[in-house]
Amino acid sequence: MKKRGKMREKRGQITIFIILGLILLLALGYFIFVREKAFMEVEQIDPEYVPVKSFVETCLYNLGRDALDILGLNGGYIYFPPDIENDPNSYISTSPTPRFKNPYWWHDGIERVPTEEFMEDQISQYVENNMPDCLSEFGAFSAVYDVIEHSNLEVSVEAGESMESLVKIYTDYSIEIKDKFNKTLAEIKDFDVEIPVRLHAIYTLATSIMDVENAQGFVERKVIDLITMDEEIPDTGGPEFKCGKLSWRIPDILGRIKTLMMVNFDFIKIKGTNFPADRYVPLPDDGAWDGLADTYNSSYYWNHYIFDVGDEDWSDMRVSFSYDYNWELPWQQDFYIRPNDYPLLYSNSQQGQGMLNHFCMHIWHFTYDLKFPVKVTIMDEKISKNNDYTFIFAFQGSIDHNEPKRESFTSIDYEVENFVTDEEFCEDNFSHVLIFASENTSAGWEIKDVNLTYECGRFRCPLGLTKPYYDEEAGTPFWEGEVPYCTMALLKAKKEGYSDTQKFIQTNQEEAIHKIFMDPIKEFKNFTVLKHQLIAQYDGTQYLGQRVSPIGQELTNGESAMIVLSAKEKNFEKNILFSGNETIAEGVEGFSLLAGDDYTYDIDITIMNDDGIIGGYSGEMEVSKGDVRYSNAVKLHAVYRYFSDDLEAALFYSGLSDYSNYVMEPEFIR
Repeated sequence: MKKRGKMREKRGQITIFIILGLILLLALGYFIFVREKAFMEVEQIDPEYVPVKSFVETCLYNLGRDALDILGLNGGYIYFPPDIENDPNSYISTSPTPRFKNPYWWHDGIERVPTEEFMEDQISQYVENNMPDCLSEFGAFSAVYDVIEHSNLEVSVEAGESMESLVKIYTDYSIEIKDKFNKTLAEIKDFDVEIPVRLHAIYTLATSIMDVENAQGFVERKVIDLITMDEEIPDTGGPEFKCGKLSWRIPDILGRIKTLMMVNFDFIKIKGTNFPADRYVPLPDDGAWDGLADTYNSSYYWNHYIFDVGDEDWSDMRVSFSYDYNWELPWQQDFYIRPNDYPLLYSNSQQGQGMLNHFCMHIWHFTYDLKFPVKVTIMDEKISKNNDYTFIFAFQGSIDHNEPKRESFTSIDYEVENFVTDEEFCEDNFSHVLIFASENTSAGWEIKDVNLTYECGRFRCPLGLTKPYYDEEAGTPFWEGEVPYCTMALLKAKKEGYSDTQKFIQTNQEEAIHKIFMDPIKEFKNFTVLKHQLIAQYDGTQYLGQRVSPIGQELTNGESAMIVLSAKEKNFEKNILFSGNETIAEGVEGFSLLAGDDYTYDIDITIMNDDGIIGGYSGEMEVSKGDVRYSNAVKLHAVYRYFSDDLEAALFYSGLSDYSNYVMEPEFIR
């Protein structure tokens, strides 16, 4: 009986092990299934078509970053709704007729805080609207491929849900790549990019500031303190014993309050953010502050100007509050004192009786109504995962009878619409400007026939060409005319023989002169790519290393080279497609270099044929001004070899920068 019991016990143990084994086997099978499924869902692309995919994703990335920058400068808006567009009281401006706005997130009891979904939609629409111009019908590849769109581009954007989330852009978009004989070579449909901007984290901080400000009136209370503590601003005072009227000028009081806000708002800090505690703080030179350190953490501001908006980790962010003295505060509409006899305030004077007939006493009590703009700038600092990013939003401070007034009567949400067209925007001409395009050289000659474009946010206004003053040949060339008002407009200049150039300018109602400097370039129509075969060397059976064939071969029919060239010292980049097929090469853009100075370039060459990538070059190229000026041909050298499989090709391409040391640097032939 004991023996049988032991056998049952062993069988029970075996059964448990079998069940555990089955569970482990099923888990392993599920893991392999999920891994294989994930692998199969990643779109596999032949290496020679990677430049096409990269081209689309570069457009997505650049437009997404442009959209985020515009969104950040406009407090969450790219396209303005009509009730903001048509209401000058709903945004901060420095001109009565602005076209570039920073809408109030709160003003006069109305909340207009854009939702995160609204901002994502704004970015999506901006990218969709501008992608056709960026892709330019895939003209960069037209010499080798025909790229056919099979669907309209639809973009979706995700800001994420965590404080470390970065912005992701997804597309519903497919293209087909065909050769010149209408044979389908590839179909690509997955174009997704990640932009290293922590929009969700910044938005969380911005809305936290707004929520706590609405609940506490923190900024208004600072202004009330400034009015109370300043001896030059009358609020409640007396008795003062003197005869004759006591009076104050209201415009002087307003100027004093505006100065105090402009100076002191800079000392408002958000608890937990990055700000220098030992920052220098100037102390009044009246003896009352003797012995105190002139640093922020030893000042009045340390105990009164640090704003607590929550316990999140804001340590990588900097926040500043600002008020501009030039922002108007119209009497009675935004600034009012009671009682008053505009433009003066008078004290309440009383004269004594009898023996005190010559005794006069003054007392006064004034209450203030004040509405003022506040601009909040949040800067997210670059860390390992994210890049620098700036987000600016505005709100209206509101004081009624010396008390904060922050209640909200309504909240407005918006749907995305394209409210104003480029044509409508460009017809609103407010600023008269003269624009000169000059060579970015020591001579600095002005250039004629430069094609100018004026961009403000999403709006684009073609201006035309710079022309000489007197006639087509005589006089200094420039462009003169009216442009819409814009606090941060992008002026773009194009002309053959010069690098495309752009700069930010500000326009207002006053006449202004702007200069844009263009770098001269030289295009070498006579250039070629020579390939040198990588050869393994043996001494009998011993491997001695690798070398390249000293004589380079020209590309054959069916082979092409994609050349990516960028100057380290300039914002200059060229993508050039070179082909061994001469009939195709005739329509290909030439090899261009900056001609005004000595420069160092990063140069990457990818050589392809019908089977895929076979070689290339990756390295630096130092080019002197003399090389460009006096040479009439350029030879580029690359290394290549034939591969037995894709793994061998991938290993070669990953070490391309090392293999490139085996071949000659680019040659300039005079």
